[in-house]
Amino acid sequence: MNVETPARRTYPGEAPAAQRPALQKSLERLAATPAAAEGLALLFGLAYVLQSFLYAHTRQSIEDEGGYLYKGWLFATGQYRIFQDFGPWSNHMPLSFYVPGYVQMLFGPGLRTGRYLAIFWSVLMLIGLYLLVRRLRGRWWALGAVGLLTINPAMVKIYSAAISQGMVACLFVWMLYFILGERRTGWQLALGGLLAGLLLLTRLNMAPALPLVLGFVFWQHGRRAGLLAGSAALATVAIGHAFFWPGILRMWAYWLPESLAPFLEPWRAPAGGELVWSPDIDAEGRVLSFFQSVRVHFVVMTGAAAAFLLWPARSRWSSRHDFRAAVLLAAAFVTLLLAHIWATLFKEYCVFCLAGYVSFFS
Repeated sequence: MNVETPARRTYPGEAPAAQRPALQKSLERLAATPAAAEGLALLFGLAYVLQSFLYAHTRQSIEDEGGYLYKGWLFATGQYRIFQDFGPWSNHMPLSFYVPGYVQMLFGPGLRTGRYLAIFWSVLMLIGLYLLVRRLRGRWWALGAVGLLTINPAMVKIYSAAISQGMVACLFVWMLYFILGERRTGWQLALGGLLAGLLLLTRLNMAPALPLVLGFVFWQHGRRAGLLAGSAALATVAIGHAFFWPGILRMWAYWLPESLAPFLEPWRAPAGGELVWSPDIDAEGRVLSFFQSVRVHFVVMTGAAAAFLLWPARSRWSSRHDFRAAVLLAAAFVTLLLAHIWATLFKEYCVFCLAGYVSFFS
C-alpha cells in the first residue's frame, strides 16, 4: 500500500526548500562583506545621534545637571575652589566638575552646552565600543553592540543628560580599547593606564576598575608592560591629588571606613551631624530599584548572567587572551555592580540611582 508523505508545512516568512541554498549563500556573502556591517553600524550611529539631540532638546532637566554645570562654572571661573571650606558641596572628583566648567567657558554657560557635551562623550564612547568589539569579535558583533545600545531609549536618555555618565563610560571604553587585544604597544598600554587614572579623577566610584585593569596588564602583557601602564595610571592619579591637595582627601574619607584609614579623620564629617540627604526607603523600594536597573540594562544583565551560566572549561577557549579578557570583563562587571548595589541599596547613598550608576560601566 502506498502511503503519501504529507508535504512539509511552510511557515510565514520561510523560504521554499529550493531557494534555501541560494538564500544561505547570499547571507554568507553579506556576512563576509565588511562594508555591510560598517554601513549598518554607521546608520545605527546616526540614529543614536538623532535620538540624543531629540532627548537633549525635549526632556526636562534633573537636579544633578544643574549641580555639575553650576558648580563646574563656579570652579572653572575661579569664584570658588573645589573642596574649599564653606563652598559648594564637592561630592564628586574634580574632573566631573571642571570639564563641564571649562567647556562652558568656551561655548557659554547653560544646559544646552552641557547636553551637547554629553552627546559628544556618548558618541565618542559609541565609536570606541564599536572598535573594541570589532577587534575582539569581529564587525557583526560590533554592529550588534552598537545596535543594542541605539535601540535602548533609556540608555540614550541617560547619556544625553548633562551628567558624568557619558564621560565616564567614554573613558572606560577607550581604556579597555587600549589594553585589550594581543600585541598592544607600549604607548597604547601607557595611554590605557592614563585613562584609568583619569577615570578615578572623574568618579571615585570607578576606583575598583584601576587595580583590576593594572592586574590584567601584568597578567596578559607582562611585567614591563604592567610597570609602564601602572606608572602612567599612578602618575596621573598622583598629579591630580597633588593639584587638589589636601581637600581631595574628603572624598576618600567619606567612603573608606575609619578602621582602614584612621589618618583621614581630620577630613571626615563631624560626629553627630546628619546629612540633609537622608532617604527613608523600605525594603520593597530597594527591590524595586534593583529590578528597575535590570529593566534599563536588560541586555547587559541577562547577557552577563548567560555568560556566567555557560562559562566554558579552560580547555575550550579559542585562545589564552580570550580567556583572560573574559576574566577581566567579568571581574570588572561583577565588582562594579556589587559596589554600586552596596552603595545604593545598603549604604543608602541614593537608592533609586542604581540604574544610572550601572550606566557608568554597562
